[in-house]
Amino acid sequence: MPQRRRGANIVEFALTLPIFMAILLGLIDYGWVFASQSGIDAATMLACREGSMVDAIFKSPITEAEEELNERAAPWCTGGNCTLSVAPRYTVPDRAIECSVQMPFRPLIGFVPLPATLEARSIYRLEWQRQGNL
Repeated sequence: MPQRRRGANIVEFALTLPIFMAILLGLIDYGWVFASQSGIDAATMLACREGSMVDAIFKSPITEAEEELNERAAPWCTGGNCTLSVAPRYTVPDRAIECSVQMPFRPLIGFVPLPATLEARSIYRLEWQRQGNL
């Protein structure tokens, strides 16, 4: 009787392995989506924040935010495939800058084909509300 069960474990393993691997690889791919989105969200937020604290008399908040955004988004935007933008918004006394990043998403493995692009946007009110240049 024990001889009939020979090889049953390997058959069960062979049947469950593809399902297990699909779940594992899907988790890794979804993790990459969330890590990429989190990375560009943080880069956008921190760059806009840095630009918002600059006094427009000494340096342009837009220039400061652009420099910071280029530096912080670089690990996620390899090959220059991202669209980075910093723009002024509103007027005194509610002057603000808007930073945004658009990045085409490439999955690590291919189990998560969507989203095709990741986007992040942040708007910060300027600390110094003067009539000076933006």
